[in-house]
Amino acid sequence: MTRFRTMALALAVAVVASTSARADDKPVTNKNDAVSVNPLSLIFGLISGNYEHKLKPDASITGAVNYWSLSFADYSWTAIGVGAGYRMYFKPVAPDGWYWEPRVDLESVSEKVDYTALGYGSATGSAFFFGPGVMIGRQWVWEGGFLIDLAIGASYTIGSLDVSVGPYTQSVSLSGFGPSGKFSLGYAW
Repeated sequence: MTRFRTMALALAVAVVASTSARADDKPVTNKNDAVSVNPLSLIFGLISGNYEHKLKPDASITGAVNYWSLSFADYSWTAIGVGAGYRMYFKPVAPDGWYWEPRVDLESVSEKVDYTALGYGSATGSAFFFGPGVMIGRQWVWEGGFLIDLAIGASYTIGSLDVSVGPYTQSVSLSGFGPSGKFSLGYAW
C-alpha cells in the first residue's frame, strides 16, 4: 500500500507541477521526435521506454519496449514486450496536447519455480500475449524539450499459457479486458 501511495503522490505532484508551469498552455509544436521512460515502474523492477515520431500536425506513430525481471528464493520471472500505436491529437498541435491512440502490444513471459527441496522438481511456465487496445491521454512538452505524458485506457489481451511440472504439461488459453495506464517523463526534439 505504501508503494501505491508513493506513486499516487508522485503522479499528483507531476500533474500539478506540469499544469502550473505551463499556465499559458501555448502548445509546443516544433518538435518531431520524443523519447520517454516510466520512472515509477522501476519500483517494481520494470524498465519501459517509448518513442514517438510526428507524421503530421495532428498525428504520430509510437513504439514501446519493456523488460521486467524478478528473482528471489526459488522463483524467477522474466517478461519482454513491444508495442506500437498511431496517436491522433484532437488539435493539430502534435506532440503537445490531448490525444487518443489505438495500439497493439505483444508480451512474452516466462517463469520458473524450483520445488527440488520439497522433492517435486521444478515448475516452468511460458506465455505469449497479444493485446489490441486504446488509450486517451495528455502530453505536455516544454520549449526546452522536457515532456510529461499521462494516459489511461483499456486493452483486450489474448494469449496462451503453457505450464510444465515434472513430466506433466498443461496449456491454457487466456483472454479478457483490462485497464492500462501510462506515466512517462522524457525529452522531445
